[in-house]
Amino acid sequence: MPDCACYDGFRLEPDSRSSCTLRLRVGGRQRLLQKTLQASGLAENVALRQSVRADVDWSWVTYTLSGIRDESPLRDFLSMLRRRIVIDLSPILDACYALGPYSLGTDAVGWGSSQYEELIRKAKYGEEFGASARLIREVLQFVWSHPQLHSIATVAPPPVSENVGRNLPWDIAQLVAERLGIGTVDVLKVVLTEPQKNRVPEETEETMIARVANTMCVAGLVNGEVLIVDDALGSGGTMKETARALRQAGANRVYGLCVAKDHSFIEGGLSLSPRYWL
Repeated sequence: MPDCACYDGFRLEPDSRSSCTLRLRVGGRQRLLQKTLQASGLAENVALRQSVRADVDWSWVTYTLSGIRDESPLRDFLSMLRRRIVIDLSPILDACYALGPYSLGTDAVGWGSSQYEELIRKAKYGEEFGASARLIREVLQFVWSHPQLHSIATVAPPPVSENVGRNLPWDIAQLVAERLGIGTVDVLKVVLTEPQKNRVPEETEETMIARVANTMCVAGLVNGEVLIVDDALGSGGTMKETARALRQAGANRVYGLCVAKDHSFIEGGLSLSPRYWL
């Protein structure tokens, strides 16, 4: 299962002209957030100083950030990433994010819909025009605020497995590309597969990833950095296969952004208890 992490709130305190202490309340894999901060390029070095358990699911983590040229973009980045989910699909993706969880709950009490599950359903099946507008607005805000994503060269949605409802990833990709003044890439499905959402309980992450492996291609060449956008992500198999096809076509960096992360394939202690997310 892909490792995940998030944080709820932050405190940034300058230590010197180019060094800060950052305190986060972290859920999931702490190393993912350290890696994400380092990759942002907003600090030359991000070092873990201390980790103290806050409760059963969350920890207070302190980092030292050095080589900061401008504190303002760093604060903006930290605000943008707050309560977003970082997903580890390396090495095939350079970074991957979700705006939030698809469902909320625990295995003990059961699972219910999150705000993003409701918005995806309404946007896909035309139940509410405002749902689509809100999702696209949040995706655009994330892309514009991200130090790497706002300068991508192209956007690519994964190919759909079946024609059910609206092709929401394609609509999001088209609007992101239009607002950024860039193009889109058509990733083609060359081998028909069962939709990933048709998973049965016995299936593992490995079998789902194997189901879509080597089933996609890109006609032509891809240059520069590409952002894959999708509505929901489970095992990450579709996102990984889309990234593989893009890299094979020439993409030098590939990022992923989905609206929601399915709880079925989250590990690393990331709590989806409603009290943390509502």
